Amino acid sequence: MLRNWPGALTVVFKKKDDTLKHLLSGLDSIGIRIPNDETLLEILDKVDFPLAETSCNISGEKEFVSANEIKEAFGDKIDLVVDGGIVNNNRPSTVISLEYDEPLVLRAGDVEV
Repeated sequence: MLRNWPGALTVVFKKKDDTLKHLLSGLDSIGIRIPNDETLLEILDKVDFPLAETSCNISGEKEFVSANEIKEAFGDKIDLVVDGGIVNNNRPSTVISLEYDEPLVLRAGDVEV
């Protein structure tokens, strides 16, 4: 498993084929992120496939910092919450696109580019 990713960074690539079309919601790109969390990295080491996920926050609302907040907000709409403790860093990930000739910062965040 790649573990030297520089932190909260998502890199967006143009898709090459329709292999993952069920994950892309009709988009022509996909964002890839290696988490900076030991618990999640250990889980990823044990599965032989990538996990598709989204941020666990509600747009425009304050970010969740605990598993209990997530459970209260979403109730039985989610199957599983892995409690990794309190989240200390609420800064969003930096998102850069490599879809074009030059890299483009889509969102400034925790990793400076």
